[in-house]
Amino acid sequence: MLIACPVCFSGNSFRLERLERRLYCRNCEFVFADNPPPEIPGPEECIFCGGDYFYYESLLDLTFLGRASICYVCEARYKGVVIGNPDETYKKEGASRAGMSESASLWKERAEQHERQAK
Repeated sequence: MLIACPVCFSGNSFRLERLERRLYCRNCEFVFADNPPPEIPGPEECIFCGGDYFYYESLLDLTFLGRASICYVCEARYKGVVIGNPDETYKKEGASRAGMSESASLWKERAEQHERQAK
């Protein structure tokens, strides 16, 4: 899984088969997830932000190279995991719904709170 930190924008990656008890940004220590599930066979919601809006992205639009499921809210990239019910491609409507969701508000609030505490 790949995710950019919403506070410092640094890239972070985590291996599905070796998830730690606390997933955090190695640069600014923003906590992405505390106690993520031990297995992620096919999540219905994002383990980072709790959003349930996803879309597929194929490398260079070549689906035979594999697809990643992307969370509309926090843009986490799940490679090799089948997500519940993602859109086939990015859609403005999906992004709009996700942006107005409770998950998006909580994700933004967590990032702002971390930023305030770091100062």
